[in-house]
Amino acid sequence: MRLWIVHEMTSDWTLWPKEVPSKVQFAGRDFNCGPNPAPSTRTLDGLGLRGKTVGGADIYTAESATGQITVTSILVKTDTATYSCGIMGGPALLLDSSTAAH
Repeated sequence: MRLWIVHEMTSDWTLWPKEVPSKVQFAGRDFNCGPNPAPSTRTLDGLGLRGKTVGGADIYTAESATGQITVTSILVKTDTATYSCGIMGGPALLLDSSTAAH
């Protein structure tokens, strides 16, 4: 049962969620990090901490002075690297800058 629950949340067939799972659920949308994510060269400049992955890594998105953010990707930060994950299907996600991960 646990294997199925983790798979539903992350698309990975593991008993425990990875820090950077294949699929990250954030603000009601899914983001694709891939089954074997490669470290990103993007920096955290201009990004704000918005939440955590189910595996415990930090989720960052763009900061906004206007109060709204258009999100097409998130940056996931672990202790060793950062990973870029793009939105899966549908239009870009429009967030109030105070929105946290769910």
